[in-house]
Amino acid sequence: MDRWLNILGQELRYLLPSRSVREHARATDLVERNRHIDAVPFFWSFLVGTTQSNGSLAAVQDLYKAFTSDPVAYSSVQQWVTTDLTELLTDICAHISVELGRTESALEGRFERFRDVFISDGTTCTLSAESFDEFPGLGDNHAGAKLHVI
Repeated sequence: MDRWLNILGQELRYLLPSRSVREHARATDLVERNRHIDAVPFFWSFLVGTTQSNGSLAAVQDLYKAFTSDPVAYSSVQQWVTTDLTELLTDICAHISVELGRTESALEGRFERFRDVFISDGTTCTLSAESFDEFPGLGDNHAGAKLHVI
C-alpha cells in the first residue's frame, strides 16, 4: 500500500508541481501577497483533508500543521475558504484534466458535470454563558448546536 501511495504522490507532484499551484493561486487572486499560510501546503492539506470520510476544516488544519510544523490557527485556515479558493480548485481541475489527456476531448467529457466544488463543514457551537440556565446541557456539557454548512 505504501508503494502505491508513493507512486500516487509522485504522479500528483509531476502533474501539479509547486510552481504551478503557486501560479494558479496568484492567477485566481487567492494569494495576493505572501502571508502566513503558504498556498502549496494549504492546497494539498485542503485536498487531502476534505476528501476523507471525516473531512473537515479541522482535518485541513491538522494536516497543514503536520506538513509544515506550523501551529496555524483554525481561524487562519478558515479565512482561506473563499470564492477565490473555489476558483483555484476549478482552475486546477481544468489544468489536471488537460494534463491527463492533453485535451479535454480525450477524457470524453468525464469532467463536464463538475461545475462547482462543494465543501462541507460541521461545527459545534456552544451557547453563550447567559443561556446556560435557560438551555441546560447534559452533565458537565453545555447546550449547543451543531451547524452543518455546505
